[in-house]
Amino acid sequence: MEKKQTRFHWGWRIALIYTTFALATIGFMIFSFTQKVDLVSKQYYADELKYDAKMLAENNTMKLSEVLSVTNNGDLLSIEFPNTPESGVIHLYRPSESDLDKEIKIVEGRAEQTFSIATLQAGLWIAKIEWKSDNTTFYAEQRFTK
Repeated sequence: MEKKQTRFHWGWRIALIYTTFALATIGFMIFSFTQKVDLVSKQYYADELKYDAKMLAENNTMKLSEVLSVTNNGDLLSIEFPNTPESGVIHLYRPSESDLDKEIKIVEGRAEQTFSIATLQAGLWIAKIEWKSDNTTFYAEQRFTK
């Protein structure tokens, strides 16, 4: 007696391909919805409306005869301003985790300022510095690693 070999009918093959594709698509959707997505800023659209003012402040910084100096000395961040700031803020931005961002107020009237960064996690940080001096706004960004 000859044994009959069973093979997949062509209809089963098509059904298997469509089912595999559907399961892969559903798996990818589940994966993509569970990923954390950090925007550049929580108020991204409001920041975009202020873009022109930021560009003007950056141009003001480029016109200065001296440059802004940011130095990382282990657990201290030293900033030397080209002019004496009247007010301002330093936004320590963490590109990989926006939950770790910090803001530090600039001390008025001191051209050289030092801040503790001991509590920051190791990795890449961007110091976004905005300050006012003589009724002119200045802005600069400096990358550093801790």
